[in-house]
Amino acid sequence: SELHVSVYKEADEGSISVYNIRESVTLPYETYIVPELSESGLYKIEAAVTVQNNAGSPVIITSCTTGILVLSDEELIAGVQEFSPLAIDESVSTDYCVQNNEITAILGTTYFVTDVYRECFYHMNAWLCNKEIQQLKADGFNVLRTGNWYFIPEFYNADGSIGRRGRRAMETYFYLAAKQGFTVQFALGTVLLNQWDTSRSPIHNAGMRKHCMTLIRSFADNFKDFKNVQIDIVNEPSYSNRGAWSPGKPDLDAVELSN
Repeated sequence: SELHVSVYKEADEGSISVYNIRESVTLPYETYIVPELSESGLYKIEAAVTVQNNAGSPVIITSCTTGILVLSDEELIAGVQEFSPLAIDESVSTDYCVQNNEITAILGTTYFVTDVYRECFYHMNAWLCNKEIQQLKADGFNVLRTGNWYFIPEFYNADGSIGRRGRRAMETYFYLAAKQGFTVQFALGTVLLNQWDTSRSPIHNAGMRKHCMTLIRSFADNFKDFKNVQIDIVNEPSYSNRGAWSPGKPDLDAVELSN
């Protein structure tokens, strides 16, 4: 079997090849580490494993296209600071949001990177994220709603704060969204870890409540300088009509209602 890896830097004039390898491998093959990419920018990575058929020709048995964003922390913050946020400016309008001193309609959609969907904040594909966000901009959207809606324990540190891998994925998404003019509304949706066990709800469980507050504080500390990012603290609260939304939620929970 042979492994083929190609790395391209995305530029205004197109993709520029920066790295190619072709080497024999033994299956199953799980990990290949791309050499360090020193120049800032967005990179596309294509990988494939081939085997020879009976005629001696290579046949692709598996392949993927992914990407990474290489930026310093200073470049990252500078990029999102250029964003003009949605705001209420009563001197312009009391009924509509304003952006760049102009009345702006909110045209939003839920968006996760489509290769792994809700797992994208642990398995970020920066190249595909950028491509899809550009398409959403062309379709006329200007607000993206998303979040960590898939329970991946490794996303969190032991205290409930956001782990490094999750933070880097979120930074990538937020930065690429800002460059295309998008406001992002982010829901920390799986903080309860198990919505079918009300004893683990932050309303009932002091330990989980501390984890929740640590997570929210972690989000605020990490993304306070991202002018295009908003946090959705309460996502689908459980004080709904009994059974109307999800039987796993503590509908009309007395303790929650009292708080």
